[in-house]
Amino acid sequence: MTHPINDNRDHTTQSPSPIGETETEKCPFLLAYSDGSDAERIESTPEAITAYICSHGLDGDITITDHMDRFVLDTFGLYINRCPNQDFLKGALLPVLIPAQIEAERKAFGMSAMDL
Repeated sequence: MTHPINDNRDHTTQSPSPIGETETEKCPFLLAYSDGSDAERIESTPEAITAYICSHGLDGDITITDHMDRFVLDTFGLYINRCPNQDFLKGALLPVLIPAQIEAERKAFGMSAMDL
């Protein structure tokens, strides 16, 4: 997958290096890209990341980078596809994201995968 940024850089040959845990704490904001859109600045909190994923994930895939364009995570719709920082993913993001994903599915489809 190429990085959805509107410039001439070739993001297919080498992925940006993933952001580390200590760097996440120092970065006050992240850049979020949904399919075909320009970057949107969001706070680097699990709640802000969750809000962005749940509000844009039904429209397509999302890529989130730090302010230096280093990869943080990407999604397949509402769901995390890749997130190199597993400590952040499991310890901070998923506990906030999973209930919000269930609610977003129920609003969009009348039910959640958890209801099956």
